[in-house]
Amino acid sequence: MNFSGIFSKKIQIDNLIKWIKKPPLDKPVLFIIWEKIPGKIGEKIFQSINEKANIQIFCEIIPAIFYPLNGVEIENDVAFIPYNRFYFDQKRNLVIFRGYEPQLNHYQFVLAIVDVVCSYLSVSEIYTLNSFVSNLNYNAIRKIWSVYNNGDIQEKMKNYGLHNMTYEGPPAISSYILYIARERNLPGVSLWCEIPFYLSLVDDFQSQKVVMQFLNDRFGFGFDFSRIDSLCNEQKERLLRLRMTDKKVDRYLWSIEMNISLTEEESLYLTNKIHEELNLHSK
Repeated sequence: MNFSGIFSKKIQIDNLIKWIKKPPLDKPVLFIIWEKIPGKIGEKIFQSINEKANIQIFCEIIPAIFYPLNGVEIENDVAFIPYNRFYFDQKRNLVIFRGYEPQLNHYQFVLAIVDVVCSYLSVSEIYTLNSFVSNLNYNAIRKIWSVYNNGDIQEKMKNYGLHNMTYEGPPAISSYILYIARERNLPGVSLWCEIPFYLSLVDDFQSQKVVMQFLNDRFGFGFDFSRIDSLCNEQKERLLRLRMTDKKVDRYLWSIEMNISLTEEESLYLTNKIHEELNLHSK
């Protein structure tokens, strides 16, 4: 992997972390959750963990050098500064990172995670949670695709229902994390949920469920699936009703089921109509 072009001038990495307390953990696992990824995977998985476990914040990455000031979002007339926070779950010996992918100084961001936090806590494994969009049929069984940074952890994860992923596009921030972790002999897995493109800005409850199942199997969270099952069924019913009332939506979804590509205009129409329908019923 070639990191040329993303490195910038040397910055004192230790100064990028604000410590609040030292968590009482013994060689914990780090689980990284990105915000603002397709299907609302990040925010809903963190919400599920927060509701189930007694997690506490213990440090955060200072955001100043990682996001351009002219790119700061305004929410309700207030500037929103991206946050990157670390929490710990003592019961499961687990560290949870919740944050936003950096827009600047990617290398320093990765080092802040791997060379400062992971090194200080003697982290034993890293998992990153990601998602990507595709022409997936909304009735298709969701899968978690995986990328590993060494063969040992790939062998360890073979019974968790993950599917090996081959990716040839530009590297994501999770790829950089796994690369640097490998250089430090730290095993890592990048988990990828496949999201139908027309559900990119709304909840993909089916993908959220498979991540919850993985977390149950790997970390023993004991999530109850009655609510997420109900949400999955309700979403399918709403999409079915939309197909019955909008012939274009029905035709475009049928095309996806038949592996027929849509035009850009058709994809945009389908996405807008589905977002409108699902957002209307979520209020």
